[in-house]
Formats: sequence, C-alpha cells, structure tokens
Amino acid sequence: MIQTWAILVDSYRLLLAKKLFWATLAISALVVLAFASIGFTEDGISIFFGVTTLEAPEFAKGTALSRALYVGIFTSFIVPIWLAWVATILALVSTTTIYPDFMSEGAIDVVLAKPLHRAKVFFVKYLGSLLFVFAQVGIFCVGVFFAIGFRLGEWNWMLFAAVPLITLFYSFLYCVNVLAGVLWRSGIAALLVTMLFWFALFIVQTSENAMVQITTQHRMEAESHDAWAASLENRLERMRNPATFGERIARTALTPEAQAERIERLEADIATARERAEDRRASAAGFEKWRGRIGAMMNVLPRTQGTIGLLERWLIPKGQAGMLEVMMGGAPPPPPPEPAQNDDPGLDVAPLELEAAPPRPSVDSYEVSTRIQDELREIPAWRVLGPSLLFELFVLGLACWIFVRRDF
Repeated sequence: MIQTWAILVDSYRLLLAKKLFWATLAISALVVLAFASIGFTEDGISIFFGVTTLEAPEFAKGTALSRALYVGIFTSFIVPIWLAWVATILALVSTTTIYPDFMSEGAIDVVLAKPLHRAKVFFVKYLGSLLFVFAQVGIFCVGVFFAIGFRLGEWNWMLFAAVPLITLFYSFLYCVNVLAGVLWRSGIAALLVTMLFWFALFIVQTSENAMVQITTQHRMEAESHDAWAASLENRLERMRNPATFGERIARTALTPEAQAERIERLEADIATARERAEDRRASAAGFEKWRGRIGAMMNVLPRTQGTIGLLERWLIPKGQAGMLEVMMGGAPPPPPPEPAQNDDPGLDVAPLELEAAPPRPSVDSYEVSTRIQDELREIPAWRVLGPSLLFELFVLGLACWIFVRRDF
C-alpha cells in the first residue's frame, strides 16, 4: 500500500512540475471568469459583469429560458469545446511521455527493484496519469458551481458529474496512448496514434448521428403523410355521404359530373400521399440498415460523444427548457394550419381548396431534434458507458500484458 501511494504521489508531483498543467489551469480560470461574467437582469442579459446589457425580456432574471441559456452554455459549449476538446488535447500532450519515460533505462530499474508486481505498477501509474484531467476538471467545476449558484440561485451538485464523465472520456483515449507508448516507447508516436484514433472515432460517431437524423426525419415524414392521407380519406367519406350529396351540389352549384371529378381527384391525392409515405418508410429502412452497421462498430468502440452527452441529460431533466428551445427563440414553431372546414361535417367550405392539390406535409427540424433527444434519453447510461469501459479494459489489458512480459 505504501509503495502504491508513493507511485501516485510521484505521478502527481510529476504533473505539477509540468508547465502545461499550470497553463491549462490558468486558461480554465479565464473560461470560468468569462462564464461568471454573464448574468441576467429584469430586462435581459448582462455581459462582462454588467458592462454591457442586451435587452431580451424572454431571458430576464428568473425565467426558464435564462436557466436554459446559462446551463446550456456550460453543457453545449464549454464542456464539448473546452473540456472535451482543447483541454483534452493539452492533457494528451502533457501525459503522452509518461509511459515512454517511465520505461526508459534507469527509471524503470528503480521501480522494479521494489517488491511490486509489474501489473500493479502499470495500473497505479495509469491512475496517476489520470490525475491531470481529474484535478483540472474538478477545480474547473468548483468555479462553475459557484457561478451557476450565484447567477441562478441553483446549487446543483449534479454539476460535479462532469468530473468522472470527462475523466472517463479522457481515459477512453488515453488507454490507446498508453498501448502505443508501451509498444514503441515514443511519446510522439503515441500521441499521433491517439489523435488518429480520436479522429476515426469522430468520423464513425458523426456518421451514426447523421444516420439517426435522416432515419428519424424520414420516419416522421412517413407519419405525416399517413396522417394527411387519413384526413383526405375522412373528407372523401363526407363527400360521398348520400345524405349531403344533393345539398353539396346545390350549395356549390356543381353538376354531378363536376362533383364526381373532384372525388376522383381527391382519391388520386390520397393514393399519392400513401405512396409518399411508403417511399419514406422504405428510405428510412435503408438508412436504418446502415445505422445498424455503424452501431455494431460502436458496440466495440468507446462512445466518447455519448459519454459527454450524459452530462446534459442529467443537468437538464426531461420537460425543462434546454439549449434547443433557446436556439428556437423560446418556443417550438407553430403547427401548420388545419384545412378549413364548414360547421356541417358533410360540406367543405372552400371550393378552391377542393380544386387544388393538397399541400405536401412537412416535418420541422425542431420536431426531429426533439424526437431524437427523447429517444436518446431512453438509452440507459450503462449502455453508453458499458461498451466503452470494456474497450478500455481490453486495451489496458493488452498494454499491461506487453509491459509485464517485456524484458527491460
């Protein structure tokens, strides 16, 4: 236990000795300061501690959108851009030489001279390397916690879930860095392999997200066409009602032949709507196959984007306004107007409406995004983190096996 603690302390001191650690910490402090400078007044948003004010009543102090905006800045911008991108790159640059330097002649001899198993040394060193991210994110979250508390009056301890999530996110990349470092004993080679692996993950996950977006949109368009066809069928049924057929002709001054022509046109519109719905369903099924293939790949790879996304899910519960509502201006777009109809269920008011072809149903991007968010919320956290942790254990196990069997 004493030897284990000594390795952890040595790793921590090594990190503190790196200038990049303090540079990253200083930049994090500036990010927190900029975040804390944003506030809310009775008229809207204040920036730079009240130096500039933007009049926006919908974001006034105490409103749901003010919370959505402030928390959304953290979950949608600061976390994915600073913590999960810039700070992660700085951490990889800072820690990429730990194992190659540790395995260099002289350094490894001192450690192996102690009564410690090589596997234990390997994993303790790995945990010590993660202290860079753990300490950085922990200090950063303390600042954000107080900023949100003072600005919104909300002391949300769930905010500190970012510490283990970002550390896990980093570990999914760092395990590849360790494996490459153990194989080639080169920090530059390990960093290059890690960046290439990260880029490949980005391509695969972005492709999966695109398939989800397209599949969901096509399914919703099929549902919209089905609903429109059902509406037209209901209208057709009313038009064919013998009880009102003669009255309809009298009111619209149409001949039976003209009325029959309108019914025929309406039947064609129904067939077109049904055909479009089937086309959209077939298209969605085709994209779903590709989504399944990419999903099968992601079942054996770490879901870095999904891991980061868990934080937004936990900080913004279902039903509360989020960044999506902020981007939409505070409310979803109004639904399209329903076709005008007469009080008499057997009579259509607008003859002109019957002359024209029915408008093609459309699906708003807000509806698609909302549906996708709701589906993602149904995915349990263990399904996101489980495969990622199994991948990390496999890669670390392989690296440890090489480390243990290597002749130093």
